[in-house]
Amino acid sequence: MKKILLCAVFLPLMLNAQDYSGRVGINTKEPQATLDISKKELNMLPSGHTQGVLFPEFSTTERSTFTNPKKGTMIYNTDKECIEIYRGVSGGVHQWSCLLDVGSSKAQSVAVSPQGFEGSYIGGIPLTDLDTNKVKFKLENNSFSSVSLAFHDAVTVQNGSAAISAGNCQWQKLPAGSVAPCTSGSLISLDSGESAMLWYTLSGTPETGTLTANFSKLGAQADHNLLP
Repeated sequence: MKKILLCAVFLPLMLNAQDYSGRVGINTKEPQATLDISKKELNMLPSGHTQGVLFPEFSTTERSTFTNPKKGTMIYNTDKECIEIYRGVSGGVHQWSCLLDVGSSKAQSVAVSPQGFEGSYIGGIPLTDLDTNKVKFKLENNSFSSVSLAFHDAVTVQNGSAAISAGNCQWQKLPAGSVAPCTSGSLISLDSGESAMLWYTLSGTPETGTLTANFSKLGAQADHNLLP
């Protein structure tokens, strides 16, 4: 009798939240989308009551352990302090991007995506081959004007307690420009819609564990993880 009574109580509540098209509504009986979350009037809630949506929180390292995420997956990245969305795989690299402010200068300036590591990385073995150990990023100018900046200091590397540096930056305008250095005095200039590939040489002695190269410049952020 108790089981029958519980079903009789909860079934109407479930139907209130879902219409006959399979759309689900929270705080609304008439959802206008697959999932429609509406606010509650403030006078119906305790003073200071917070409303909103919380995404699961992960660090970049934790997120790198995901296997076969689906495009459109969203999380809150505690390292970048932003909501990230998964955009799929490009060049063999998983692409995660922060959702920047729509209409802001950040959203309209440059976009960056990781393009992989070059060379071998073994814990305790110094990175001595300057032509081999590199990390690559693709830079795209999505603004309506040209961009001319120095990107020599855009990349930092984390690898446990190891001191790994990224330097000797080189770049090439895509699809087939000449390779040039990107030092503090050598600016990278891209017209609207143009893109470039950037290489950063890594030096130091890595330790066993995840090696993360982070690109951050002009509001554009991307990271690339090399797992052990």
